[in-house]
Amino acid sequence: MLHLVIGFMSFMMLVFSGCAIFTPPKEHPVQYDWVPLSKWLRTSYGSVFSMTPERRTVIVIPKPETAVKICAESPPDVAESMASAIRFAAEAQVKGYGGKVDLSSIFSSSAMMLFYRSQGVQLFRDGMYNLCQAHMNGLIDQNQYLIKYEKLLDIAQKLIESEIPAMQAIKIAEAVERAKAQKVAETASEAVKISKDATGKALKDIEAAEKALEDVKKLLGETKLPEKPPATPKPPKLEQFSGTIKSVDKEAKSIIVTNKEKVENTFVVDEKTTKITRDTKDLPPTDLKDNMSVDVEYKKERDKMIATAIKVSTPPAAPATLEPPKSEQFSGTIKSDVDANAKSIVVTDEKVEKTFVVDEKVVKITKDKETIKIGDLKAGMNVAIEYKKEGDKMIATAIKVSGSRADKRKSNPKSN
Repeated sequence: MLHLVIGFMSFMMLVFSGCAIFTPPKEHPVQYDWVPLSKWLRTSYGSVFSMTPERRTVIVIPKPETAVKICAESPPDVAESMASAIRFAAEAQVKGYGGKVDLSSIFSSSAMMLFYRSQGVQLFRDGMYNLCQAHMNGLIDQNQYLIKYEKLLDIAQKLIESEIPAMQAIKIAEAVERAKAQKVAETASEAVKISKDATGKALKDIEAAEKALEDVKKLLGETKLPEKPPATPKPPKLEQFSGTIKSVDKEAKSIIVTNKEKVENTFVVDEKTTKITRDTKDLPPTDLKDNMSVDVEYKKERDKMIATAIKVSTPPAAPATLEPPKSEQFSGTIKSDVDANAKSIVVTDEKVEKTFVVDEKVVKITKDKETIKIGDLKAGMNVAIEYKKEGDKMIATAIKVSGSRADKRKSNPKSN
């Protein structure tokens, strides 16, 4: 009998509670829970309420001396809450397109303009909630709470006043953007309509043209028109490169040419396609040698440079070697002492008189196989001079003194 009673009571509880026990927790408009404030006093509890939208939290703590303390979280923005509620209920099927329109997104774009959560408002809301919790937990007393409340209100007021002009500008900018978007949408819709009309007309014109073409084919007896010959490819562009042959590779049939900037290029040389000339005369590829100066005309084929023409430069003729002036000789007697200013001496052989330039840097003067100085040359000395001509001057290169007339008279007294 006891089992029947318990079963009947359980059935009645299910009937009277309806489907509430099967409802997900998030769908309950108000959720409630309690927290024991003392492990000894089971009758002392703290309560926590969670309410929609977006689960706004309210904390309730009973205090014997002050009855009850409540800290309620600030409610969310109205427009945000309404948009969230509509999101789950407003989907419409649009005929002809097979898609869905989310009415919540349409509503949100308009409703969000109802309120802006500025930095000042956010500061005040969060600050009040935190002050309430600090007071509830005994971190601050009532006087401290009121002082901090006044200070928070003053700061938030100043911040909001500074934000108002900017918020107005934001609202104006968003209104302009919405107007532009609406205009663009209208223009696009009109363009689609015009495009559809134009596309339909174009399709009709294409069908008429195809039909006319079929009629022409029938009249011509399916005569095929001559095919257009393929376009002749343009010949590759010819380029120039000048330099000196660094090396010749007879096996690879190529040469390496280096220019003044030390740039090296390798050119393919084919005796069938490469024309090699030197002073208008044709040369075979075997005549190409290292260090030759060449002007190469070539074309590029992929990664190769194909020489089409090579012009070999004739090396310039070597400058003529000037033979040193021929040395000549003259013997005679010094007519006068050395002219210190002109650095010269006058020598005569009783028939011809010649003046020689005497430079101690180039002339070698000897007497009896001993070297003497220019200052030792005196009038009456017999000399044999070796000289060279430079223009109208005779430059003495060697002077050999053999004695003087007085010396001869001393050595030959019979002549007196």
